[in-house]
Amino acid sequence: MEDIVNVLQEITTCAELARRRSVLRLANEFPDIKTSYNQNQLIYMLSRNPDITCHEIALKMHISKSAITQLVQSMIKHGLISKHKNSNDHRCYKFKLTKKSLDYRQSVVDEMKKMIAGALQNKTNNTDLKSFIKIHRLLKEHCDKLID
Repeated sequence: MEDIVNVLQEITTCAELARRRSVLRLANEFPDIKTSYNQNQLIYMLSRNPDITCHEIALKMHISKSAITQLVQSMIKHGLISKHKNSNDHRCYKFKLTKKSLDYRQSVVDEMKKMIAGALQNKTNNTDLKSFIKIHRLLKEHCDKLID
């Protein structure tokens, strides 16, 4: 089990390094976007779950709701997200990614895919990749249940 934990930590580190390198490579394409780790996390969360609430974001990111408020305000100021009243609960807001952040996210994902494909090309077989993806999905399902 310790080996699995070590591998997961290495994968997480590698993924974050790939994300950072992707962001650096895209600096010329998106000169006005300088995102932090938390901003990238929020862009990812909103792209996967546009109906997520502030409370859910805080739980998933393991930061306070006041920190989420500051994060959101900064991202609104830089044109990365917009904020709208929740029609079901007027005390809450919903957030929407702007075209700017959607384009940025897609470019980062595309750049990361190129990096990962280059690293794995001719070094793994389909069976290995399918097993890895299956294990990842099982872990993700379990982690998602822990947050709920």
